[in-house]
Amino acid sequence: MKKNFKAKSLSILSTVAILSAMVPHASASVTLSDISSSYAKEEINELVQKGIIYGTGDGKFNPTSNIKRQDFAILLVRALNLDTDNPPQSPSFKDVPQNNYAFSAIEAAVKAGLIKGMGNGVFGINQNLTREQMAVIFVNALGVNSAGKGQNLAFSDVNSISDWAKDAVGAAVELELMKGNPDGTFKPYNQASRQEVALVAYKFLNEKTKIDEQKPSVTPPPTPIPQTPTPIPVPTPSTGGTPSTGTGGNSSNNGDLEIANLVKAAIAALPAKGDVMLTDKTAVEKARTEYGALTTAQKTMVGDISRLTEAEAAIAELEAQAAADLETANRVKAAIEGLPVKEDVELADKAAVEEARTKYEALTATQKALVGDITRLTEAEAAIVELEAQAAADLEAANLVKLAIEGLPVKEEVVLTDKTDVEEARTKYEVLTATQKALVGDITRLTEAEAAIVELEAQAAADLEAANLVKLAIEGLPVKEDVVLTDKTDVDQARTKYEALTATQKALVGDITRLTEAEAAIVELEAQAAADLEAANLVKVAIEGLPVKEDVVLTDKTAVEEARTKYEALTATQKALVGDITRLTEAEAAIAQLEIQAAADLEAANLVKAAIEGLPVKENVELADKAEVEEARTKYESLTATQKALVGDITRLTEAEAAIADWQVIALAIENLKVTYNGVDVSVLLPNNQDGANVTWSLKDPTQSSIIDVLNGDIIRAGLTADTNIVLVATIISGSKSTNKEFVITVQAEVAEPKSILSKEITNFDFTNVYATQAREESNKIISTDFKTNPKHFTISDGNITIPVDLTWDIPLNGFSTGQVVGSAIDSFIQDYCNAHGINLGDRTVGGYGFEDTFFISTFKTGSSAAITLGGNDWSFFFQNNHWTGTDEDSTKNRTFVVSDGVNQASIVLRQKFTDMSNLVTYLNNQLQSASVSVTAEQVNESQFKLVSNSSNTDITITGNDKEQFFDN
Repeated sequence: MKKNFKAKSLSILSTVAILSAMVPHASASVTLSDISSSYAKEEINELVQKGIIYGTGDGKFNPTSNIKRQDFAILLVRALNLDTDNPPQSPSFKDVPQNNYAFSAIEAAVKAGLIKGMGNGVFGINQNLTREQMAVIFVNALGVNSAGKGQNLAFSDVNSISDWAKDAVGAAVELELMKGNPDGTFKPYNQASRQEVALVAYKFLNEKTKIDEQKPSVTPPPTPIPQTPTPIPVPTPSTGGTPSTGTGGNSSNNGDLEIANLVKAAIAALPAKGDVMLTDKTAVEKARTEYGALTTAQKTMVGDISRLTEAEAAIAELEAQAAADLETANRVKAAIEGLPVKEDVELADKAAVEEARTKYEALTATQKALVGDITRLTEAEAAIVELEAQAAADLEAANLVKLAIEGLPVKEEVVLTDKTDVEEARTKYEVLTATQKALVGDITRLTEAEAAIVELEAQAAADLEAANLVKLAIEGLPVKEDVVLTDKTDVDQARTKYEALTATQKALVGDITRLTEAEAAIVELEAQAAADLEAANLVKVAIEGLPVKEDVVLTDKTAVEEARTKYEALTATQKALVGDITRLTEAEAAIAQLEIQAAADLEAANLVKAAIEGLPVKENVELADKAEVEEARTKYESLTATQKALVGDITRLTEAEAAIADWQVIALAIENLKVTYNGVDVSVLLPNNQDGANVTWSLKDPTQSSIIDVLNGDIIRAGLTADTNIVLVATIISGSKSTNKEFVITVQAEVAEPKSILSKEITNFDFTNVYATQAREESNKIISTDFKTNPKHFTISDGNITIPVDLTWDIPLNGFSTGQVVGSAIDSFIQDYCNAHGINLGDRTVGGYGFEDTFFISTFKTGSSAAITLGGNDWSFFFQNNHWTGTDEDSTKNRTFVVSDGVNQASIVLRQKFTDMSNLVTYLNNQLQSASVSVTAEQVNESQFKLVSNSSNTDITITGNDKEQFFDN
């Protein structure tokens, strides 16, 4: 019989066997062509070099492919050499019938505790192995204690991890076997890929090595001592009628919850799977029966029943072991029972006796206990020793016994007074050897006499014993004055035992007054208990009606005090029936705390209220008040919502904050407001807005309005014979606050103007090169990546090579988009082609990649000579066109002209895109200054600039290829 192993006893060798079974064997030195972009590339290569995992036989590893649950079960069973020859008669799962190719393997894996179903009797046939399932298997294989590890998980989707797997996932993350995704999720239901299994296995082997190096030698655990299971209350289904508690529509739910809680308690009372013994079987079966009798709603209320299913699995395993022990023990027992009784032993039996002894000594202690009495063996061994010495006396001894037996009465005439003669005859017979007994012959008269004596004695003893047991039970009852309700079971049992007696046995019991008085006392006590329970329940309802401590408010004070008054009016017995009054005491404590808090809130609110009232009214607020205003706001914001409500109106604070904000805007505007004038321009820029503040302008000397118009900034120099200083007054306004700032500009007397040339209007500021592009095309939207059921074939050509693309499998997403995985798959075909034809990947001409729900095929080369042509049957499934080319560089938008001042000249080259006229003018001035040309470019408007000489005696000359495009002459 093959030995079963549990998952937590998996060794490193077993894990290696599992991984090795994943794919056909190939040489460990093979180079895998499709893992260059795999995140587990190094781990895959390491495991391949160690001979732990292999490729698929065609130079590939298929890192993104998955594995079915039933196929993984077969691999586990083969790797662990589990027994598949004795599957159960009835399938464990309704979706894995006996004719399924994986039936025996799945049943063996379930029996060994390696794999469980999906619940509701379903295994999950044809489903792929998930990430959480993989975590459970590898953590169990490490043999670490994962209890409670699930509480440490911080993934955003932690609630989607199955309860049965959560602790194992927590342990796997803690041990760094697995980790989450970049978006903070774990994705427990994602299918585990081959590269993911390889990565986790590599980490697992390292962790297992460390654990094994630290692990002390293991002493086999002692055989558990059977214990009597704790009785489980049986839920009583609702039979209709008026509910005993609750009101309205909630009565049904309350009844369901009560029944569900009874079953839930029964399941919780079961031992943990590691403590289950065969003596627990009745309790486990009873819990299953009760659960099976529930409605769907009640089962939902029960929730997780893993303790029940694990107990059932443990019972099955224990029964299997017990059956194996019993089978072994029965073989030895049969060998012993096959020996002749000591009286029949002959010297020729010696070999059989010794063989029986050898088999017995090879048993375990448990199996020896199942064999039981081995007197026949020991007596046979002794008989062999004594046989020869007894031979001479056998006949004489046999004749004496034969006479004694023949002197006994026949069975119908035997009475108890014959007991001495019968026992004496038996004694004489039993001292004989087997040979002597054979000489005695038929002893039917002896055995029939013995049976008659036994029957007569048994009846007499049984009557007396039965009577005495009942008599003791009655005498063990308390006198009527001392009877309490807890005595009811004893009283009922005593009555039941008495009524089961015969008339003869009742007569032997005698007086039963103590029993009848105890029964009467129980009836009275039950009536009192009912009254106490009713009184207690009224108070209990009052207490349960109080809010939990977190929800208590001061308005609950009356209800809390009434509940306390009702409770204190109860008797001690009634108080005990009320039970836990934590909700009452916590509510009382909460009321006291709330009263203290209310006083503290009022005090805190008054301090803040005083701080706000101490602020100046909005008309008097200055920037110097900022610290005081901010401090008042900080104090207010530190209050609770309750305290803020006590503060009341904070208009003075908000108005002061608004005034401070206005002053801050004005302060920033004062700092940043500038007026720049070169003394000769026809206008000066006077901003109407600065940093959010409004600005109005006036003259300190109104008589200077003939020189400057403050409404539009126009300056009139005509007739001005001397340089004149003008004081401009800026009034800066924000909200209700305002202030003034003065600026002084100097308007120069009118002199000869420098020469200038006005440009043509420019509407396009883009003079850039158009760089060469690749041959590149975007695909249609990818809706599905299942090419197993809808295969696609096409070719990619750059004009020199033609690369076949055959999409024939269901490409898993694994957290990526459809465009990304298809683009990656196509790029893999391109790389495989290059590798197969000796083309260095750095020299390849085309590539594939994807984003969102589309992918691209592109050349690496640019220019019109770069081209891609698609062929084959299915290119139109992915693209609108099957041919595209790149473009060459275009410099037709570049412009050049030359500016000269008669001494120096600047070659202006425009080959970039300018944002606007200001940007272009800045660039022109940089070029002019770099060439030391005494000319300045000035912006005239959004579409024109002018070139102005830096002095009136400097000439400006424009030449160059594109002069006419910018200037008239």
